[in-house]
Amino acid sequence: MRTVSSQYQYFLSEGSTGEYETLVDPQLSNNFNYDQNVTAGYVSYTLTASAFTLKTGGRYEYTNINAHYEGQPDINIPSYGVLVPSLNVSRKLKNGNLIKASYNRRIQRPSLRDLNPNIQGSNPLNISVGNPNLKPEYTDNYGLAYSTSYKIATIDLSTYVRYNTNDIQSARNVRGDTIVSTVQIIGSEGNYGASVFLNLPFSKKFSLSGSADLYYRILKNNSPDPFINATNQGLVQNYRLSGSYKFSRDWSFQFFSFFQGRNINLQGYRTNPISHSLAVKKDLRVGRVLLA
Repeated sequence: MRTVSSQYQYFLSEGSTGEYETLVDPQLSNNFNYDQNVTAGYVSYTLTASAFTLKTGGRYEYTNINAHYEGQPDINIPSYGVLVPSLNVSRKLKNGNLIKASYNRRIQRPSLRDLNPNIQGSNPLNISVGNPNLKPEYTDNYGLAYSTSYKIATIDLSTYVRYNTNDIQSARNVRGDTIVSTVQIIGSEGNYGASVFLNLPFSKKFSLSGSADLYYRILKNNSPDPFINATNQGLVQNYRLSGSYKFSRDWSFQFFSFFQGRNINLQGYRTNPISHSLAVKKDLRVGRVLLA
Protein backbone atom coordinates (compact mmCIF):
# COMPACT_ATOMS: atom_id res chain seq x y z
CA MET A 1 0.00 0.00 0.00
CA ARG A 2 1.56 3.23 -1.17
CA THR A 3 0.07 6.59 -0.26
CA VAL A 4 1.79 9.76 -1.42
CA SER A 5 0.78 13.39 -0.94
CA SER A 6 2.83 15.88 -2.91
CA GLN A 7 2.48 19.54 -1.94
CA TYR A 8 4.08 21.55 -4.70
CA GLN A 9 4.44 25.31 -4.24
CA TYR A 10 6.15 28.23 -5.95
CA PHE A 11 7.00 31.52 -4.25
CA LEU A 12 7.49 34.86 -5.90
CA SER A 13 9.35 37.92 -4.66
CA GLU A 14 9.19 41.36 -6.27
CA GLY A 15 12.42 43.29 -6.18
CA SER A 16 15.58 42.55 -4.24
CA THR A 17 14.11 43.10 -0.75
CA GLY A 18 10.53 41.92 -1.19
CA GLU A 19 9.08 39.07 0.84
CA TYR A 20 8.29 35.77 -0.85
CA GLU A 21 4.60 35.07 -1.39
CA THR A 22 2.87 31.97 -2.69
CA LEU A 23 2.31 32.14 -6.43
CA VAL A 24 -1.35 31.32 -7.06
CA ASP A 25 -1.31 29.24 -10.24
CA PRO A 26 -3.02 25.81 -10.34
CA GLN A 27 -0.39 24.53 -12.76
CA LEU A 28 2.47 25.52 -10.45
CA SER A 29 1.31 25.44 -6.81
CA ASN A 30 -1.00 22.52 -6.10
CA ASN A 31 -1.47 19.21 -4.26
CA PHE A 32 -1.29 15.82 -5.92
CA ASN A 33 -2.51 12.75 -4.01
CA TYR A 34 -1.69 9.28 -5.27
CA ASP A 35 -2.76 5.93 -3.77
CA GLN A 36 -1.41 2.67 -5.18
CA ASN A 37 -2.41 -0.72 -3.77
CA VAL A 38 -0.73 -3.88 -5.05
CA THR A 39 -2.02 -7.36 -4.20
CA ALA A 40 0.16 -10.29 -5.22
CA GLY A 41 0.46 -14.05 -4.94
CA TYR A 42 3.21 -16.33 -6.14
CA VAL A 43 4.12 -19.99 -6.48
CA SER A 44 7.55 -21.56 -7.01
CA TYR A 45 8.86 -25.06 -7.66
CA THR A 46 12.36 -26.55 -7.52
CA LEU A 47 13.37 -29.88 -9.06
CA THR A 48 16.82 -31.44 -8.71
CA ALA A 49 17.79 -34.42 -10.85
CA SER A 50 21.40 -35.59 -10.99
CA ALA A 51 23.51 -32.54 -11.89
CA PHE A 52 20.55 -30.48 -13.09
CA THR A 53 18.43 -28.06 -11.08
CA LEU A 54 15.20 -26.53 -12.33
CA LYS A 55 13.61 -23.57 -10.59
CA THR A 56 10.38 -22.15 -11.95
CA GLY A 57 7.68 -19.92 -10.62
CA GLY A 58 5.17 -17.20 -11.29
CA ARG A 59 3.76 -14.18 -9.52
CA TYR A 60 0.46 -12.49 -10.24
CA GLU A 61 0.02 -8.85 -9.28
CA TYR A 62 -3.13 -6.77 -9.31
CA THR A 63 -2.74 -2.99 -9.02
CA ASN A 64 -5.42 -0.49 -8.07
CA ILE A 65 -4.68 3.26 -8.35
CA ASN A 66 -6.52 6.39 -7.23
CA ALA A 67 -5.08 9.77 -8.19
CA HIS A 68 -6.42 13.24 -7.43
CA TYR A 69 -5.08 16.58 -8.61
CA GLU A 70 -6.47 19.35 -6.38
CA GLY A 71 -8.97 21.56 -8.13
CA GLN A 72 -9.64 19.07 -10.90
CA PRO A 73 -11.74 15.87 -11.26
CA ASP A 74 -10.21 12.58 -10.12
CA ILE A 75 -7.85 11.06 -12.67
CA ASN A 76 -9.34 7.85 -14.06
CA ILE A 77 -6.57 5.23 -14.07
CA PRO A 78 -7.86 1.69 -14.81
CA SER A 79 -6.74 -1.17 -12.54
CA TYR A 80 -4.53 -3.78 -14.14
CA GLY A 81 -3.20 -7.28 -13.51
CA VAL A 82 0.02 -8.87 -14.70
CA LEU A 83 1.58 -12.34 -14.56
CA VAL A 84 5.34 -12.35 -13.95
CA PRO A 85 6.98 -15.75 -14.71
CA SER A 86 10.51 -16.98 -14.05
CA LEU A 87 12.54 -20.00 -15.15
CA ASN A 88 16.09 -21.02 -14.21
CA VAL A 89 17.93 -24.17 -15.36
CA SER A 90 21.43 -24.91 -14.07
CA ARG A 91 23.89 -27.75 -14.42
CA LYS A 92 26.85 -28.47 -12.17
CA LEU A 93 29.82 -29.76 -14.17
CA LYS A 94 32.24 -32.46 -13.00
CA ASN A 95 34.98 -29.95 -12.21
CA GLY A 96 32.63 -28.01 -9.91
CA ASN A 97 31.86 -25.29 -12.42
CA LEU A 98 28.28 -24.19 -13.02
CA ILE A 99 26.38 -23.20 -16.15
CA LYS A 100 22.96 -21.58 -15.93
CA ALA A 101 20.26 -20.38 -18.33
CA SER A 102 17.45 -18.14 -17.11
CA TYR A 103 14.38 -16.21 -18.13
CA ASN A 104 12.28 -13.86 -16.03
CA ARG A 105 9.93 -10.97 -16.46
CA ARG A 106 9.98 -7.81 -14.38
CA ILE A 107 7.51 -5.00 -13.86
CA GLN A 108 8.71 -1.44 -13.23
CA ARG A 109 6.13 1.06 -12.07
CA PRO A 110 6.62 4.79 -12.76
CA SER A 111 8.02 6.98 -10.01
CA LEU A 112 6.06 9.79 -8.35
CA ARG A 113 8.20 12.36 -10.14
CA ASP A 114 7.11 10.86 -13.46
CA LEU A 115 3.45 10.76 -12.40
CA ASN A 116 3.04 14.23 -10.88
CA PRO A 117 1.34 16.46 -13.50
CA ASN A 118 2.67 19.65 -11.88
CA ILE A 119 4.92 21.86 -13.93
CA GLN A 120 8.43 21.66 -12.48
CA GLY A 121 9.84 24.95 -13.67
CA SER A 122 12.66 26.13 -11.44
CA ASN A 123 14.32 26.88 -14.77
CA PRO A 124 11.54 28.61 -16.76
CA LEU A 125 13.29 27.83 -20.07
CA ASN A 126 13.55 24.10 -19.33
CA ILE A 127 10.44 22.68 -17.63
CA SER A 128 9.15 19.15 -17.09
CA VAL A 129 5.63 17.84 -16.67
CA GLY A 130 4.62 14.44 -15.27
CA ASN A 131 1.98 12.10 -16.64
CA PRO A 132 -0.43 10.49 -14.11
CA ASN A 133 -1.74 8.09 -16.78
CA LEU A 134 1.58 6.25 -17.11
CA LYS A 135 1.34 2.47 -17.06
CA PRO A 136 4.21 0.26 -15.89
CA GLU A 137 6.89 -0.98 -18.22
CA TYR A 138 7.69 -4.67 -18.58
CA THR A 139 11.13 -6.19 -19.06
CA ASP A 140 11.87 -9.66 -20.43
CA ASN A 141 15.30 -10.90 -19.28
CA TYR A 142 17.17 -13.75 -20.98
CA GLY A 143 20.52 -14.82 -19.57
CA LEU A 144 23.30 -17.37 -19.89
CA ALA A 145 25.93 -17.55 -17.14
CA TYR A 146 29.05 -19.58 -16.36
CA SER A 147 30.84 -19.75 -12.99
CA THR A 148 34.31 -21.19 -12.54
CA SER A 149 37.28 -21.15 -10.16
CA TYR A 150 40.93 -20.99 -11.10
CA LYS A 151 43.48 -21.29 -8.32
CA ILE A 152 42.44 -18.53 -5.87
CA ALA A 153 40.18 -16.68 -8.32
CA THR A 154 36.41 -17.01 -8.70
CA ILE A 155 35.10 -15.89 -12.09
CA ASP A 156 31.51 -15.35 -13.20
CA LEU A 157 30.78 -14.74 -16.87
CA SER A 158 27.35 -13.91 -18.24
CA THR A 159 25.60 -12.71 -21.36
CA TYR A 160 22.10 -11.31 -21.41
CA VAL A 161 19.31 -9.71 -23.39
CA ARG A 162 16.86 -7.30 -21.74
CA TYR A 163 13.92 -6.08 -23.76
CA ASN A 164 11.45 -3.49 -22.48
CA THR A 165 7.97 -2.97 -23.83
CA ASN A 166 5.82 0.03 -22.88
CA ASP A 167 9.13 1.76 -22.29
CA ILE A 168 8.87 4.92 -20.16
CA GLN A 169 10.96 7.67 -21.73
CA SER A 170 11.29 11.40 -21.31
CA ALA A 171 10.60 13.28 -24.55
CA ARG A 172 11.57 16.90 -25.12
CA ASN A 173 9.67 19.35 -27.29
CA VAL A 174 10.18 23.06 -27.98
CA ARG A 175 7.42 25.57 -27.36
CA GLY A 176 8.61 29.03 -28.28
CA ASP A 177 11.81 29.60 -26.31
CA THR A 178 11.02 26.88 -23.73
CA ILE A 179 12.05 23.21 -23.73
CA VAL A 180 9.21 21.07 -22.33
CA SER A 181 10.00 17.52 -21.15
CA THR A 182 7.13 15.07 -20.78
CA VAL A 183 7.16 11.42 -19.69
CA GLN A 184 5.38 9.01 -22.00
CA ILE A 185 5.10 5.34 -22.87
CA ILE A 186 6.30 5.77 -26.40
CA GLY A 187 8.64 3.00 -27.41
CA SER A 188 10.78 -0.04 -26.76
CA GLU A 189 14.25 -0.57 -25.35
CA GLY A 190 16.67 -3.40 -26.04
CA ASN A 191 19.90 -4.06 -24.10
CA TYR A 192 22.35 -6.69 -25.37
CA GLY A 193 25.38 -7.21 -23.18
CA ALA A 194 27.90 -9.22 -21.25
CA SER A 195 29.45 -8.95 -17.80
CA VAL A 196 32.33 -10.45 -15.88
CA PHE A 197 32.89 -10.63 -12.11
CA LEU A 198 36.24 -11.53 -10.54
CA ASN A 199 36.96 -12.22 -6.87
CA LEU A 200 40.57 -12.56 -5.65
CA PRO A 201 41.09 -13.44 -1.97
CA PHE A 202 44.89 -13.14 -1.99
CA SER A 203 45.13 -13.96 1.71
CA LYS A 204 43.13 -13.89 4.92
CA LYS A 205 44.01 -10.22 5.21
CA PHE A 206 43.69 -8.89 1.66
CA SER A 207 40.93 -9.43 -0.92
CA LEU A 208 40.08 -7.73 -4.17
CA SER A 209 37.03 -7.93 -6.44
CA GLY A 210 35.94 -6.21 -9.61
CA SER A 211 33.37 -6.34 -12.36
CA ALA A 212 32.75 -5.00 -15.84
CA ASP A 213 29.39 -4.66 -17.53
CA LEU A 214 29.08 -3.65 -21.18
CA TYR A 215 25.89 -3.58 -23.18
CA TYR A 216 24.56 -2.06 -26.37
CA ARG A 217 21.30 -0.14 -25.98
CA ILE A 218 18.78 0.42 -28.78
CA LEU A 219 15.87 2.80 -28.18
CA LYS A 220 12.93 3.15 -30.54
CA ASN A 221 10.01 5.53 -30.38
CA ASN A 222 6.63 4.76 -31.92
CA SER A 223 5.07 8.12 -31.14
CA PRO A 224 2.90 9.58 -33.94
CA ASP A 225 4.12 13.06 -32.96
CA PRO A 226 6.89 13.93 -35.46
CA PHE A 227 8.48 16.37 -32.99
CA ILE A 228 9.33 13.65 -30.45
CA ASN A 229 9.58 10.59 -32.68
CA ALA A 230 13.18 9.42 -32.45
CA THR A 231 15.59 6.48 -32.29
CA ASN A 232 18.95 6.25 -30.55
CA GLN A 233 21.57 3.61 -29.80
CA GLY A 234 25.02 3.26 -28.30
CA LEU A 235 27.38 1.39 -25.99
CA VAL A 236 27.05 1.71 -22.20
CA GLN A 237 29.96 0.76 -19.88
CA ASN A 238 30.03 0.19 -16.12
CA TYR A 239 33.08 -0.80 -14.01
CA ARG A 240 33.43 -1.55 -10.30
CA LEU A 241 36.45 -2.24 -8.11
CA SER A 242 36.47 -2.94 -4.38
CA GLY A 243 38.85 -4.38 -1.82
CA SER A 244 39.65 -4.71 1.83
CA TYR A 245 42.76 -5.16 3.97
CA LYS A 246 42.59 -6.39 7.55
CA PHE A 247 45.20 -4.77 9.79
CA SER A 248 44.38 -6.78 12.87
CA ARG A 249 41.64 -8.86 14.38
CA ASP A 250 39.21 -5.92 14.63
CA TRP A 251 40.52 -3.23 12.27
CA SER A 252 40.29 -3.17 8.46
CA PHE A 253 40.56 -0.77 5.55
CA GLN A 254 38.03 -0.82 2.69
CA PHE A 255 37.69 0.98 -0.64
CA PHE A 256 35.22 1.08 -3.50
CA SER A 257 35.34 2.70 -6.96
CA PHE A 258 32.56 2.90 -9.50
CA PHE A 259 32.75 4.21 -13.04
CA GLN A 260 29.54 4.50 -15.04
CA GLY A 261 29.80 5.57 -18.65
CA ARG A 262 27.33 7.81 -20.37
CA ASN A 263 23.76 6.57 -20.43
CA ILE A 264 21.97 6.51 -23.78
CA ASN A 265 18.60 8.29 -23.80
CA LEU A 266 16.00 8.54 -26.51
CA GLN A 267 17.05 12.10 -27.40
CA GLY A 268 20.75 12.18 -26.59
CA TYR A 269 22.71 10.88 -23.61
CA ARG A 270 23.42 11.66 -19.96
CA THR A 271 26.85 11.58 -18.35
CA ASN A 272 27.34 10.02 -14.93
CA PRO A 273 29.80 10.79 -12.12
CA ILE A 274 32.74 8.62 -11.11
CA SER A 275 32.53 7.73 -7.42
CA HIS A 276 35.11 6.55 -4.88
CA SER A 277 34.81 5.72 -1.21
CA LEU A 278 37.30 4.91 1.54
CA ALA A 279 36.50 3.51 4.96
CA VAL A 280 38.16 2.28 8.12
CA LYS A 281 36.17 -0.40 9.90
CA LYS A 282 36.30 -1.40 13.56
CA ASP A 283 34.54 -4.56 14.75
CA LEU A 284 33.15 -4.26 18.27
CA ARG A 285 32.99 -7.37 20.38
CA VAL A 286 30.18 -7.50 22.91
CA GLY A 287 30.23 -10.17 25.58
CA ARG A 288 27.11 -12.06 26.57
CA VAL A 289 26.16 -13.41 29.99
CA LEU A 290 23.83 -16.40 30.17
CA LEU A 291 21.61 -16.47 33.22
CA ALA A 292 20.17 -19.82 34.34
